[in-house]
Amino acid sequence: MVTSLLETVTITYILHCGPTKYPAVPHWVRKLVLHHIAKVLCWKHQESSDFTAKDVTIIMNTAAQGRNVKTQIPSACWDPSPLQPILKSIAEDVGGIQKHFINQHEEEELEEEWLKIGNMLDRLLFCIYLCFVTVFTVVVVSVWFAWYNV
Repeated sequence: MVTSLLETVTITYILHCGPTKYPAVPHWVRKLVLHHIAKVLCWKHQESSDFTAKDVTIIMNTAAQGRNVKTQIPSACWDPSPLQPILKSIAEDVGGIQKHFINQHEEEELEEEWLKIGNMLDRLLFCIYLCFVTVFTVVVVSVWFAWYNV
């Protein structure tokens, strides 16, 4: 009972405080849990992909359609000089949005890595707990039979 409670508290702490308290998974934890313990538990590593085959097809079709579209703007009607400050501010805004998405993606990867570590440790501690309970049950039943037959 105490072991189960200890397991629950430990895993909850890792899942709740892991990404916020420890910004990156230490190398030794990653190697121990994600490589060695994963092999012991027969844990299959699943690669997550940001793009699916459908997304790639849509992007390729959109790019192909964009190549076929040709618009001609008469050079006498278009003067880029008044648009340069606006285009520069738009480019800076797009760069800021890109940095935000990159940071968000890195944080999500970090949280996902801590989640994998928590799940593997949860499975490991659960297996140890099951072994302990099984051995304890066998010992109690054996002692009970021995005492009953005396």
